[in-house]
Amino acid sequence: MRALVAGAAGFLGSHLSDRLHDDGVEVFGFDNFDSGRHQNIAHLDGDPGFRFFEHDITQPIAAAELGPLDVIFNMACPASPFAVRIFNTYGPRMDPEDGRIVSSFIVQALRGEPITIFGDGSQTRSLCYVDDLVGGLVRMGASEPAFTGPVNLGSPEELTVLDTARIIKEMTGSRSPTVFKDLPQDDPMKRKPDISLAESKLGRRPKGPFTKGAAPTIDYFRGAIGETPTGSGPVFPGR
Repeated sequence: MRALVAGAAGFLGSHLSDRLHDDGVEVFGFDNFDSGRHQNIAHLDGDPGFRFFEHDITQPIAAAELGPLDVIFNMACPASPFAVRIFNTYGPRMDPEDGRIVSSFIVQALRGEPITIFGDGSQTRSLCYVDDLVGGLVRMGASEPAFTGPVNLGSPEELTVLDTARIIKEMTGSRSPTVFKDLPQDDPMKRKPDISLAESKLGRRPKGPFTKGAAPTIDYFRGAIGETPTGSGPVFPGR
């Protein structure tokens, strides 16, 4: 198989490129580094099974240079795509400053900064580890052409924001205090995907508790925050 991955240097795109490469797929990666980072794919430099092009996909691509493709994964698209619907995903290679709940809590805990919770923390999120999400993408790419979705990919297991913070504090051994701020009016109290279609059509259901994926994610951030400026940036409560 030959696949094109747009946004190949991003969080999800780089993990997807790894999975496809490991499966023996010839991968053509595209990214303009608007939010992607070369370090996410540096381990594939010089690998004959992965060819990278620094390119903005809003501009034409010289298709003749690539030859025939079996599948295209557009991981450079904005939120709420038609290809699949991706729910909250976390894991290594997340941007420490992206403002998402998992990355922000981990960075704050490792730096000993106050962990910021909006509201009382009773709102829930369903957090999917990146390997599980990528597995769903690969199966969608290999599904019958007649099955066009949209299909929800994510975890149906709910965890409160307060419990997420508590688990991260315990796993990092952090003494960070927890601070509470007013809950924004548009912050959802519940975010849980219905993945019944993914289960029936793709045979896909995420495996393992949050702690299983949190461990390698924390290990990644222990190294990553050494390269980032002090200050963990804003936390966007809905993400």
